[in-house]
Amino acid sequence: MPFASGRITARKATLTLLAGYLAYSYYDNRRLVKSYPSRPPTGAYYTAALLTPRILSRYNPPSYTDVFVARVPRRALLSAARRHGFDDPTSLNEAWARIFLESPKLSFEAKLYGILKDRGDTGASGFYPGQVLLNGTFVVEKPPSKTEPLVISWHMPESVVGFFEALASAGYPWRVSSGGRHSIGVVEIPDSPDEVELVYGCGDEYERCNRVNGKEDGKLNFMLWTEAQKKYERRLLDDAVRQVLNEAGEK
Repeated sequence: MPFASGRITARKATLTLLAGYLAYSYYDNRRLVKSYPSRPPTGAYYTAALLTPRILSRYNPPSYTDVFVARVPRRALLSAARRHGFDDPTSLNEAWARIFLESPKLSFEAKLYGILKDRGDTGASGFYPGQVLLNGTFVVEKPPSKTEPLVISWHMPESVVGFFEALASAGYPWRVSSGGRHSIGVVEIPDSPDEVELVYGCGDEYERCNRVNGKEDGKLNFMLWTEAQKKYERRLLDDAVRQVLNEAGEK
């Protein structure tokens, strides 16, 4: 039965490809978690603007706030910064923000927002509050300084938020975030002056009360979706770190 044999061969090939993909995804996620650990947003990783929603009816659940870090040689960041026009070693927060926003994966995402025209503003002429970056992907909440990171925000379409609020009011166990914030900065390492930590902070904002029924139901996003989101955030950091090391000839 050639036809049946062909179907079995195709099924085996599909299962082999699926198993290969799952194995790759598993080990790649382990690599990302090991390479880019999550730190609590305290001490050197604390940024008030990351944890303070602009709208008072919202809040940041601690379990949905992460600060991912990557340790790299200081010389590598300085070298990459010079390639982006930063000769002042005290401008590392702004330099890292530019490098991150111009990394390949974010650039591609921004081009999709701009219908494949260009990636939009990446802060090439500096940053200021209210500035729209990457074709509307982000808005600047707080510009970077010598001691503070860049803080940017993103917003979920109101129609999507309202739809899930209506579902949650009818018994659905989850709601989606109204948006969130990111911090992009550099942290000095006191006991290792030849290295720095590149920081990418992520915090989701949720409506404290469901606006459909006014209840403070505590419902948040589906945890598996949130874990997938964290993997994507680590992948963005990985992409930008690779760019730093490649531009510095470290990799």
